Amino acid sequence: MRQRTRAAGGFTLTELLVVLAVIGLIAAIIVPVFLNARGKARQAICASNLRHIGMISEMYFADNNGAIFPSLDHADDRGGIMHWTGYEINGAIDPDRGPLNDYFKDTSVWLCPSSRNLRQLTGSDRKNLPTYGLNIAFARVQIETGSTVRVSQAELPAETILAADCADYWRSGAVWAEYIRLPSDHNPSAYGCHLGHANVLWLDGHVSSRKPVPAYAQGSQATIDDLRRQDLGDILRGAPTGDAARDDYYYTLKKP
Repeated sequence: MRQRTRAAGGFTLTELLVVLAVIGLIAAIIVPVFLNARGKARQAICASNLRHIGMISEMYFADNNGAIFPSLDHADDRGGIMHWTGYEINGAIDPDRGPLNDYFKDTSVWLCPSSRNLRQLTGSDRKNLPTYGLNIAFARVQIETGSTVRVSQAELPAETILAADCADYWRSGAVWAEYIRLPSDHNPSAYGCHLGHANVLWLDGHVSSRKPVPAYAQGSQATIDDLRRQDLGDILRGAPTGDAARDDYYYTLKKP
């Protein structure tokens, strides 16, 4: 009888399927590792940015008798708005006219590599927007009292947020935000863009990673599940309590 032989160098269907299965298995193992490594690298770059911002902030404080830089959300007599990252006029932020521009020129430090693609709620005409949000408590004191906020007013600078990865929830997505809001605002804006964690710059200059807690939803705009899907939440000291003084612990100058 004639014996069937396989052509030299050929593969049977079974062998091809086995090879494909092995390749798929290897890819399933390697791809998550690669993505995790890339996320960690971006988180490290972001932390370096915030440390840089922390250093130049310390220089500003030292040169201005401990005053925290101005950050007002209302227009001046020229129609411009002073942000902590620059001066906004005609819809564009000029980082060369901001309170910190005398201390550094590399404006790339304002951009976290993991949140560069945040949508701009106010339109595509806005330029040079940062991806880090300032603790809104400082701006509110300036606006409500008209007085300068000083580092010396913080009881525990190492436990008071200066800035952090930040975003807002709007219509099923995360958008750019200038301020990281207090938990008692029920408008979570700490952005866990680094594998669910946010980098936080503290008032004493150190940087750490914290996991935002989606404890309080944005009224009718968002549910807890919406916030969780977008990695938005608040930086809390322990479990949420509903007590504003306790939940706002990391944001306020005076501690309960």
